[in-house]
Order: sequence, then structure tokens, then C-alpha cells
Amino acid sequence: MVAKLSRRVPQAVYSYRLTNVLFPLRTKSRRSVSSGLLVISFCINVTLVVLIAYFSFVFFDKKTVSSSCVESENWDYYGNQSHIRSTSVFRDLQNSEIQEVLRFMYDQKSLKLVSAIDANLTTNFVYSVELHVPEKQEVLKFLDDDGAQQPDRQARVVVFIADPNQPTIEEYIVGSLPKPNKLSRKSLSSVKYGVRQMTFPELWEMYQTILKFDRLHEILKGSYGASLFNCITLKSKRCIVAHHMPIPTSSSGRRIRIALFYDVEYFTLFPIDFQFIINVNSFNSPDWLIEEIWHGGKIYQSVREFVQSYFNGTISKPQRTFPQHGPLFKALEVKEIDATYEYRQGPRLHEESGKRYKISGQHVRYFKWQFSWTMSLARGPVLFDVRFDLERIIYELGLSEIGLAYMGSSPAFSGTASAYTSTGLGSKSSGLIPGVDCPGDAVILNATLAIEDFPEGGTFPNAVCIFEYQLSRPLRRHYSNSVSRGGLFYGGLENYVLVFRTIFVIDNFDYILDYTFFANGALEVKIVPTGYILTEPYLQNTDQGVKLGEYTSAVIHHTAFHFKVDIDISGTSNRYQTISTESDSPSSIKKTLRVDEYDSAYTWDSECPEYHIIFNNHSSNSLEQPRGYRINIPSKSWSGLKNDTAFPWSQYRLAVTKRKSTEETSSSMHAGFDTNDPVVDFRKFMDGDNIVDEDLVAWITLGSLNIPHTEDIPNRVTVGGEQSFVLSPFNYFPEDPSMDSPDAVRLEPLDQMFPQKGAKIERSVSSEQSQCASTGFDYSELTRKGSTVFQTVIGEE
Repeated sequence: MVAKLSRRVPQAVYSYRLTNVLFPLRTKSRRSVSSGLLVISFCINVTLVVLIAYFSFVFFDKKTVSSSCVESENWDYYGNQSHIRSTSVFRDLQNSEIQEVLRFMYDQKSLKLVSAIDANLTTNFVYSVELHVPEKQEVLKFLDDDGAQQPDRQARVVVFIADPNQPTIEEYIVGSLPKPNKLSRKSLSSVKYGVRQMTFPELWEMYQTILKFDRLHEILKGSYGASLFNCITLKSKRCIVAHHMPIPTSSSGRRIRIALFYDVEYFTLFPIDFQFIINVNSFNSPDWLIEEIWHGGKIYQSVREFVQSYFNGTISKPQRTFPQHGPLFKALEVKEIDATYEYRQGPRLHEESGKRYKISGQHVRYFKWQFSWTMSLARGPVLFDVRFDLERIIYELGLSEIGLAYMGSSPAFSGTASAYTSTGLGSKSSGLIPGVDCPGDAVILNATLAIEDFPEGGTFPNAVCIFEYQLSRPLRRHYSNSVSRGGLFYGGLENYVLVFRTIFVIDNFDYILDYTFFANGALEVKIVPTGYILTEPYLQNTDQGVKLGEYTSAVIHHTAFHFKVDIDISGTSNRYQTISTESDSPSSIKKTLRVDEYDSAYTWDSECPEYHIIFNNHSSNSLEQPRGYRINIPSKSWSGLKNDTAFPWSQYRLAVTKRKSTEETSSSMHAGFDTNDPVVDFRKFMDGDNIVDEDLVAWITLGSLNIPHTEDIPNRVTVGGEQSFVLSPFNYFPEDPSMDSPDAVRLEPLDQMFPQKGAKIERSVSSEQSQCASTGFDYSELTRKGSTVFQTVIGEE
């Protein structure tokens, strides 16, 4: 109630005396208040406080009085004007809906489906179930027309058909929920079965195949003091972990490369000088073979060749012990604080007046901002229907792919490329720890997904966090201390932002993804790598990599991130324009309207203008300038994958294309094995379509090179590694829309000629401290019974 009223009354002006810190002039101190007057003043103030409290209790609703700490579900900047129809159309499937979809699929006898739990190499099963977002035009009609019917709620189902004669991957659309009765193929063409994700039946049979080679286990135990199997006793654990990497499909079939590491914390810091390839192309696992072994910098073409060379003494036999002690392990421990050090808790975020944002299911409102989000299995969180001041700016915003290429000296990490959507980024978004990963007062949300491991739906805990905080710099400010040049005044804006965050954990790497919403209508997308680095055995005869230990060399790698931004400025009829300065006349600017997709794609080697504007030529501001938004990509962003054919999208720094329903994303969830012949080839998106007055999509690549160093042990820090781009208004508003923010501050002297007389401050609301400050977050909350930080809850919402 209080927050709503503050926007409907004139600005309250609070005056008080300021010292000469703000507007410096020499002044004399004055002490003219007697102690008697102080006592009288104190008594009067106490009486007034008591009377106000009494009448407030009698005449005002008790709920209003007790709501000075306004909770998220009660506070709303726009009141009943908020556009929340999107809360239903973008809501992820619930476990009950997933189970209904599965029952319907199992009733389709022609598919011959079994449960993923009972699947083997030759059975058909459902790999995943998730929400199918309807066609954009259907969604827009529903969102923008109050009389329109909501589109059917449907599920997207991926099925692995393991028919040896014609194996395929099929995607189906199942509807309408909650009681499905329709099934249709998502596309006319099937996906080749050889590019499917690695599944549990395949991994199980792969390990059974490795288990058959007894001499290899004898060698591992003898040379490395550990084994892949039968390695745990009541007194010790001496295990080896197999890190598997897909090899792109080719004429030699489906093959997987295995690199071995000691099974300890931060396992990729402890490599073993042993790698091999296993061919898993056949549906009959007894036909699977270990094709080659790499050891000591040499490749052996078969297990027999390697074993003979090892036991006849033609190769050296390393003698290593299981790692338990040493400086590297010391680095992994939490250090004790010197007893003479007086520890003080660092500052923490407290929402003194309660949350200033509202979350309704998967719909978020924050002052003029509002948006919905879904959890895609392949892509992670995707934002939809992003609005500012009730107007849609972005229809869809999300990560499309993460690509990583290694440049090591061993076969496993020499030119190896990994596409992470194939791991299911949505299922890698969990385990956010309040107080570290997110402020203690953040709202932390779970995600529900149905994948092979949890075929009937699982709740992934702490998948997303949402919070507001104040940046250390103002959003805008100006301080004037010259009477002859505009007068004495100060104007500024406390820079509060809303952050929507998730963190992907993919083996050893962690990626922090933030969407940050600013009061001026700008939106920043930032991704920051952390986690721990990947290493390989150190070889003295190579200068590749970085030596980090007696047996360890860190692998240099490139990482690229691809984002999809479906921008809608005053509708879907938009244009793309670039603005740059003339090389021979820097004071003049050159505006270029890009007319087709060939003209709107920028490789890393091509000249890229500084200003990229998406605008609506039929919608103007008060000065008759077309309203638009700028895509601001920092120049430091660079992709080392620019010539990598494994990721066609990485060749382009920016591309703007006409939106098509067949071009949902620049990669696919099957990209792990398909890098030689991609299921989705982004280069085909640039086929020359007209992009003038069309529905446009911007595809943005961020990239970085990581050369490891000793300070990366044990964890790579987030400082200096962030990559980002910003979407900001460009002639979209008649003025800075943050001017009416309740967090604005203005100061000016009571008397311009005599600033020593004091100053007044103008704010939309009182700056007095709330009497119901948050109690804050305590780590003990994570240790209570029932905590699900480290587990996925099956079958619960």
C-alpha cells in the first residue's frame, strides 16, 4: 500500500542541514540550543509518536500497518495493470503432466516403447519430455488480445528408435494437456541415430566391454595404484574415473574417446597417462572393440600391441601412487584463520523493506520490467515476452549453444570440440548455494525436467535465483558546484538492478549466466566461466599446454557462447541498421540499412560497425525518430573457434536473420556427435532473405581464450573472465525512462548564493530506515534436515 501511494502523490521534500561537504564554503559552527529546550523537544516527540501509533492502530487496516516490510507477493509497481497472461503459456510442465504424457506415449503400441529405466541397446524409449512453446504468432495473439483463446498446452517428446534396420531419433508434439490425445511428428525428417546423446544403456555396456580386458586393469593397478573396477574397500578407495568424449561421426561409425583420471576431488587436475578409443557402433555390444591406446606419448593400434610392449619391456612402466597428499591437495582445503586475526563478517545484502519484485510462477515483475521464463532441457533458462513499461521489447532471449575446443598434446585434447547442449544444459542448472552463488535474500527456484535419468520427472533443486541489489556505481549522476554555470545542484540515481541467474555445471566447468535489468530500459547478458581446469599428462618433449605439476599439464582452450535474441520493437515489423563514423571524416556518421541476410552477417575477420540498431520504421518517438534498441557487443569479445567447422555459428560475431519457425536455435541437443555433419547448420540460416520490415532475430557470439596459469589451481576465478553484451534503448523513449525512478536523488542548496545555510534533498519516498529489516541468511539453513541442495527429487513439484 505504501509503495503504491508513493507513485501517486507529489514528491515529498525532506529538508535538512548539510555541512560544507557538498557545496564547500567556510562556515562557523553554531551551538545555540539549550539543554532545557532539548528536554522539552524530546517529551513532545515521544508524545506525538505514541499518539500516531495509537490512531494508526485504530483507524487503519491492521494488514496495512504490519506491511512496512512488503513481501514479494503483495508488492506490485503497476497494481492491476500488469500483463500476466504469459504466466500460463510459458509455464514448464509439472510432474503430473509429464506422467500423463508418458502414459499416452506408452499407449502408442506402434512405437514399442519401454521405460528408460528398462531400456537397452535395442529397445525404443522416451529420452526426454519438456514443454513445447507454441508458434510465436499463436502466442502473440493470446498475449495481446484479451479475447483470444490460449494455445493448446503441449509437450515436446524425444524418442530413440533403436531398430537395427532403420534406427532414428524422432521428435513428437503431444497434446493437449492435461489429458493428451494427439501425437504428431515435429519435423518431416528424422535425425540420424548415430548422433544421439550417450545414454545409460550405452555407458553400461561400454564399461562391461572395458571390464573384459583383464590385462589392462593389471597394468593400471601396477603402474598407477588404482583401477576402474573393484577399487573400494572398507579401508580405502583407489579408483580411476573415465572421462568420455564423443568423436564426431564418420565412416568409422560411433566412437568414444576415454581419458583416465584419479577419482578424487577436482579429478581433472589428476590425469593418468592412459587414453583409448572404444568403437560402440554396433547394436551388439560383444562386437565393441578398444581400437587404440595412447600411453607415454605413443599410440598403440590395439590392446594386444600395447600389452605385449608393456610386459616385454619395450616401454617404460610408470610407478605412481594414488594421490592423497602434497601441495595440490593442500590448495583444495579451507584454510584455518590465524588465531591472532580478529575475523569480522563481510557486508551482506539485506532487503530492508521487503522484495521490490514479484514472482508469479514463472513470471517476474520488477518496476517497469516483466518477463516469463522456461527451462529448456538443451538450452537452460530461456526468457520470453520481455516487456518494459508494458511494451514488449524481446519475444525470446536465451543461450543457444556453448562450444569448447581444446588445444592439448594428447589425442583426447588435441583439437577436440565439445557442444554442451548435448549434455542438457537445463539438467546442469541446479545446486545454487545462497550466500555465495546468490545473495542470501534471493528467491531461489527449482526446475522440473524429464530426462533419461528421471523419466517420470525430477525436481532439480536451486536451479535459478532472482534478486535485486545495488551496484557500486550510480546509474547516472552529475554534480555542479559553479553558480555561474548552471548553479549548485546534484542529481543522481541509485543503481538498483534485478538479476536472473543460473549456473551450469558441466563436468569440471561452471558457467554463471546473468540477465540484468536496469532502470533505464537496458538489459545486460553476461556469462562468466569458473570451475576447475582440464589437464592432461605432462610430456617433456612438447611445448603445448602449461605445466602445473610433475605429471600435469593444463590444456589451453577456447570457449564460445551463442545467444538468440528475438527483438520486437513496437511489433514484429522491424529493420536492421548500422551506424559508423566515416574514416576520412570522424565527425560525420554513416547510416546503413541492411536489406538481406547476406548483408547482415559479420565474421570475426570482417569489419564490424560499432552501432547495431533494430528499429521500427512505423513507430516514432515524440521527435519523429524511429524507435529502436541497440545491440552493444564489447570489442574484447573474440572467438577462437572462428574457423572451427564443428560449430558453424561460431564463425559469426553477429548475424541478423528473418525469423523462421524452422530456425528455433543455432544448434541442437544432438550436437555432441554431429560436428562433421550438423543436424542444425547455422550457415544455412543466411540464405539471402529480405530483412526489411520483417520479424528479426539477432544471433550473437561471445568468446574467450583461456591460457591456464598456476593461479587457476584449484579453481578458476571469475574476475576478468566475463563476456557480455547489452541491449539498450536507442530513440525508443522521449527521455531517459529512469527519470521517474523512486530511487532518484536530487540535492540543492537552500540558498544558491549562501550554500552554507544548508541544503535540501528531494526523493520520491522517504529515506528513513525501515523498522523491519531482514534478518538475513544463515548458512545453518543448508544443514537442516530435508535440505535438497545435493539431490534431485524424483516425482515432486
